[in-house]
Amino acid sequence: TGAVASLSIMWLGGAVDPWTTIPGAVLLLGAVCYLSLTVLWPVHRVLRDARQAELRRLQVRIDACGDASQTLDPDALAALAPLLVYRSEISGVREWPLDLGVLTRFGLYLFIVPMTWVGAALIEYVVGFFIEG
Repeated sequence: TGAVASLSIMWLGGAVDPWTTIPGAVLLLGAVCYLSLTVLWPVHRVLRDARQAELRRLQVRIDACGDASQTLDPDALAALAPLLVYRSEISGVREWPLDLGVLTRFGLYLFIVPMTWVGAALIEYVVGFFIEG
């Protein structure tokens, strides 16, 4: 937060100097990426391990039902069908907590705030134009 504020304060004085802005922005971007990965990597590992453990547990249950289903027993097939559906659902679970939809939504939230400021400035300019002229 302090780094973002200091970049903004540097821009208040007048023209933006790339020699002072670009290194700060690069370092800030690196710090944000590092902090994001240190938070997301453990969550990814927990999700991956839980998914793999559940798939192994399901495979054991499917194998147990599979031996009985070779005789085409209707009860064994009825027990096997929900397990297969559940396995397909677990297989489709993402291992990363962030996907493209979440990142897009987050990006739009970051985009909305500055655009409201731009819209407010535009409205102020138009109103000022009609009042003065």
